Parts: sequence; C-alpha cells; structure tokens
Amino acid sequence: FCSSIKTNSNKFSSLLSSIKFGDLNLKNRVVMSSMSRPRAFPNEGTPLDIHLKYYSERAEDAGMVICEAITVDKRASFFLNSLQASTKKHQQALTRLTESVHRKGGFIFAQLGHGGRVAHKDNLLGQTPLAPSPLKNTDDKDSITPEELTVEGINMIKGQFRNSFLIAKEAGFDGVQVHCGHGTLLDQFLKDGSNIRNDSYGGSIENRSRLLLEIVDLAKDILGSKRVGVKLKPTDRANGMVDSNPRNLLSYVLQELNKRKILFVELSRTMNEDEEYQELREYKDIKLKLPEVLLIGNDGFSPEEANQYISEGKIDMVGFATKYIANPDLVNRFRFNHALADVDWDNIDGEPGSSIGYSD
Repeated sequence: FCSSIKTNSNKFSSLLSSIKFGDLNLKNRVVMSSMSRPRAFPNEGTPLDIHLKYYSERAEDAGMVICEAITVDKRASFFLNSLQASTKKHQQALTRLTESVHRKGGFIFAQLGHGGRVAHKDNLLGQTPLAPSPLKNTDDKDSITPEELTVEGINMIKGQFRNSFLIAKEAGFDGVQVHCGHGTLLDQFLKDGSNIRNDSYGGSIENRSRLLLEIVDLAKDILGSKRVGVKLKPTDRANGMVDSNPRNLLSYVLQELNKRKILFVELSRTMNEDEEYQELREYKDIKLKLPEVLLIGNDGFSPEEANQYISEGKIDMVGFATKYIANPDLVNRFRFNHALADVDWDNIDGEPGSSIGYSD
C-alpha cells in the first residue's frame, strides 16, 4: 500500500513551471521581490550572517531572488542600515551573500538604486539630499527641499551606478535590477510631478526618461543585456510621486527597454484602485509592448491570480514580497496547500544582526 500526498501542482501548473531566464534555467516562475529589510552592519552597509541565512533559504524555494535595495552611495541610502555597493569592502561582503545563495542552487539579482530626495536624513552626513528639482517629498512632513542636480552632478550619479554594477558583477550576483520605483531618484526623474527641469533631463517624456535609460545602458555594457532588469511603478503615489500621464510615460519607457532587449521588467501594478488606470492593474496589453523582454507582475497577487495571469500570457512571472518574510518555503506552501505563516509586523524593522521578525 502506498499513500500519496495531494498537491496543487496542477492547480498552479503555470506558476510552478520552469522558465528560461536569459541563460539561466529557473525551476519555477516565482520571484522573491526586493523588500526593505534594513539590518545591515551599522554605518558600513555590509551584510551579516542573518542575511546569508535569509536569502539562501528563500533562494532554495523561489525561481529567482531579487535582493533588498542596495544603494550606490551612503548619501543615497533610503533607510538606516541599508546594504551598499560602493567600496571593495562592500564587494567582499556581498560575495559571501551570493556564495551562500549559489551553494543552495539559487539565483540572486542585486537591486541597485539611489534615494534622491527620499534619502534618509541620518545618511546624508550633514548634506542636502539630491533630486532632479528642488521639490520636497510631500508625504514626509520632515522633508527638506533637495538640491537640484547639475549635469555634473548627474554624471556623478551615473558614475556611482557604474561602480555599483561592477561591484555586483565581481561579487557574483547573477544580474542587477535598476530600481526605478517607490519615489527613488530615477523615479523622481521620470515623473513630471517631481521633475520640472528645463534641460535635456526634464520636460518631455523622452528627456525625463534619459537618465534611467543611460543607466540601463551602463548596466548592459558591464553585465550584458540578459543580466539586467528594471523595476517600475508607474502609478505609485508613495513619497509624493505623481505623473500627469503615466500611460504615455510607461508606453515610452517599455518601448525603449524593449529596444535594448534587457532580460526583464518588474512592473508593479497600481493598488490605488483608480478606475482610470484599471488596465494597468490588469496588465492589459502590457506584454505586447515587450516582445523581447520578460515581464514580472508584482503587488498583491494571490497564487491563484498569479497562475491565471501567467497562463493567459499577460505576464511571464510573478513577484511575491511580504509573503516571503515569514514563509521561506512559500512555493512549497503553494504546492502542498499549507497555510501561510503570519508576518511579525511589530518587529519588521528590527536591530541589525537580530533575526527577530527577519528570519525567525
């Protein structure tokens, strides 16, 4: 007599199917998306042993992991105790992280970004935050007016990204994701609610997209196009973000990214419940704009909806974020219909080095 264990493998056949990801073969279409988990070594931005455990466990489960946002410079950090990639010391420490993931047979991409006007005040070293225009973050009552970047300053930012791409490559990351969401610097350049420049980096959609595309090109030159992704949140209002025409902005950016034949775009759908942008929430015809690029959906997906969207060809993969905090075995929980563990929200932003609310 042989007993059998009932699984949801058929129910989630599309979500759990393998996929060719550039030159990588992923075991399923589940992505652990980047989350803010600021527990790096204080004032140094290097990962600790808890990071190795946290990411290696989840990389063993997900098809691919995107690391928490790694900042390209200390002044660029969105949070206290964020990971950084700007020095040889960072490279050596991040190498330990990637090696721990690869020992489990997993894949990990580095999300790299710059906070711009939302950089944490305690990371600014007494300096003023940088932004495309001198406009405050209206979501933060303590926000100060940022310094408008000169063209020389923009070139400095590009140099910081280039340096971080080199560090990520040398540290053994399987690729990079350029962070252009959540009101970070590149997002600030994209949207006309935060970019009122009148030079070649402001005004038209083409000009406002210029810095993002220049940085993507730098990443391509260093890592190759099929090791590069981009994170976009076109209708997100976090950190005071707004654009007068997110449809046209997104259409242009996707067109340009498709021309560059990068590996993937992770597109977070609007959760603002705006009927006006319902088609973006449903990923209607988005994939048609990216015939050369894989599309990762993100934001509030259930496994059932994720499987449906993949099977209908609306997206290629799905990113899960907070579900992975307390469920390092998320895919197996989907597969075997196990209940999900609850997130310890009271300890979500714990002390550096502490596993409480992190990997406990």
